[in-house]
Amino acid sequence: LFNHNDESLHDDECNAGSIPALCKQLSYILSVNPPDEVNHELSRITEALRLTNRCSNPTRSHHFENEGTTILHLFTDLINRCLAIQQEQQQQQHHRNDINTLIMRDITGIMIQFSRANPPRRRHVMADNTPFLKKL
Repeated sequence: LFNHNDESLHDDECNAGSIPALCKQLSYILSVNPPDEVNHELSRITEALRLTNRCSNPTRSHHFENEGTTILHLFTDLINRCLAIQQEQQQQQHHRNDINTLIMRDITGIMIQFSRANPPRRRHVMADNTPFLKKL
């Protein structure tokens, strides 16, 4: 649905509420799954957020202003899960971390997209989120 290169269509998707809806869905999935679990549904949500952020800079800036803090909190939880699972898998010498890799790729991509936006509060949203910055 979001996998296209039409910037104006991404703007329309964002303005229709896709980012807050995806954040709510991500928050719900994180709340009902055990803290040591990630799954394909989480990966699909982070991928959709990454693809949606192919919108224009002004739209991305607007949505980062409104949802940036929420997204960073959700990503902090998700990064903690991914890192804990990767550490456990390495200790057990399992190398199946495909979902973790996809989720971390999506989070990194979204943060790159947000860094390209130019919201006035971006520095404050990022700098005030110590748990997220520690994970980076």
